[in-house]
Amino acid sequence: MLLRFKDYLGILVVNTFVFITVHSFGQQQNFVIPDSLVNYDYDQLDEKFNYSFTSDPKIAPLYANTYLQKGINENDNIQRAWGNYMLAHLHQNVDEKALLYLDKAISISRNEDDFYLPAILYINKGALYSAKGDLKQALDNYIIANTYAEKSKNYYHVNILKHNISLIKRKLGKYEEAISLLKECLKFEELKKDKSKRDSLSYLLTLSELVTTYRYNNQHDAASVLNKKAMDFGDYREMDFVFQVNEGIFEYQKSNYDGALTLLEKSLPYFYIPENEYFFESYNLVDTYLYLSKTYRAMSNAKLANVFYKKTDSILQLSSYKIPENVEVYSDIVGYYKSIDDTENQLFYINRLLSFDSILDKDFQIINKKITNDYDTPKLIAEKEELIKSINAKNDSYQGLILILVRTLGVVLIISIGLFIYYYKKRKKDKQKFDLFMKISENELKESVIKPLLKNNGPTSLAETGLSENILSRISKKLEVFEKNSGFAELNITTNTMAKSFETNTKYLSKSIQHIKGKSFIQYINDLRINHAIQRIKTEKKFRNYTIKSMANESGFSSSQSFSTHFRKKTGVYPSFFIKQIMNVKN
Repeated sequence: MLLRFKDYLGILVVNTFVFITVHSFGQQQNFVIPDSLVNYDYDQLDEKFNYSFTSDPKIAPLYANTYLQKGINENDNIQRAWGNYMLAHLHQNVDEKALLYLDKAISISRNEDDFYLPAILYINKGALYSAKGDLKQALDNYIIANTYAEKSKNYYHVNILKHNISLIKRKLGKYEEAISLLKECLKFEELKKDKSKRDSLSYLLTLSELVTTYRYNNQHDAASVLNKKAMDFGDYREMDFVFQVNEGIFEYQKSNYDGALTLLEKSLPYFYIPENEYFFESYNLVDTYLYLSKTYRAMSNAKLANVFYKKTDSILQLSSYKIPENVEVYSDIVGYYKSIDDTENQLFYINRLLSFDSILDKDFQIINKKITNDYDTPKLIAEKEELIKSINAKNDSYQGLILILVRTLGVVLIISIGLFIYYYKKRKKDKQKFDLFMKISENELKESVIKPLLKNNGPTSLAETGLSENILSRISKKLEVFEKNSGFAELNITTNTMAKSFETNTKYLSKSIQHIKGKSFIQYINDLRINHAIQRIKTEKKFRNYTIKSMANESGFSSSQSFSTHFRKKTGVYPSFFIKQIMNVKN
């Protein structure tokens, strides 16, 4: 499924690329931003797009096109890239168009000082190719995404990529390696599983994949223990039907065919409820039909077993997920038609079996080699580098480290030095920005919010506002109380809600803020929030230990991306760097 736009808080991305049906495709030619949206900033457009994406898909393209056009008008490449990414969301079963917009976004953002966005784009390209069954292209994009994710130290993205690559390894029959990666993913998910429903469902999805992989590797006891753990977990019952299928398979393996049949048949209808499409993959449904077939065969009902084998085949024909374990579907169908002397169907399914084998041979030879050379080997090299660094740190022998690196990984050394120089210069530049910002006194920082900016974009006189002195004075006093009580830290503040609490209208409120503060309502609120966060970072040790997401919420921002963007505009550096420098100063 596609990563949710901007805050990336959708359920864990697996090898599926889900779009939503809309009645408009792509950016309209000569698109003009409607008057009603001219004053919307990127965060507001993002919020509108996310809401309409699920609640009113017909108008979602309006916000996507407006977002993109705003980025074009302002010559902001990052926002243009996000706009194209939004358009990629608006396609269903139109692979070429989806790829077109993702490639546009990649091209626009490639030369920007941003590793976060390219990782998102390449992950989704990989998911799209995986859904098409093109594992080579999927793997190519996952490996590129992994490079960006590791550069930005975004462990959420690294975890997604481990998850997706583990499924490719599983398809290749590399069960032990897949299990190892999924265990790492599960360890990551366990740290945050109770923080939100999304995190808990991500944890359950990883559990589901690990149970399936254990089953394929004939580790039935381990699979059963994990499956029971999932069934007993929390109040999130949406995925129960997936784990019930596993229980049915375990009952079949224990020769309890009546119990297996009950569980499998009970689970089957849930696969056809649209809301459940996020919680399973095609191979979960294949396993359900396959074990229904095997159960009926074990109960000596060959005719009914064959009905479910054929249903399994129909799903396999539509699915890109083909593994050696499914070969028995065709061998059993062929055996059934042979037993009733139906040569026509026997020949038909022999051809299906041959075709299935040829697909497996082709995929396995190409992808197996690629995953070894392009993913596993670089990982081993990275581990080797870490080991070398550890050994030489103990010996305190810098020259010895250089010699070992030159002898074993000369090319990697050159690349590493290049990256070191790049990051050193970047850190030095960020440090200069931080030092410059810190020269501003506490009073000056406060004045930048409470008084108008030097370049006042608002009216220069009271007469131009059209407001009376009485109204302006009353709203000014309410703004002082609002700032003193940190009213800006509340989420989802709008001119409407604020005007209502001030017992005035939005027009008077906006004009008063423009005149008194010298900035728009959005600028005023965001400046207050960022300065509030800066002060707490400087003075509160506990606040400095918060996650960026928690800091954003505490300051009134609904997403960490929006918080980080505005923080960087204010200080010149991202929050994480600012916090580290403050901690250095404190120490």
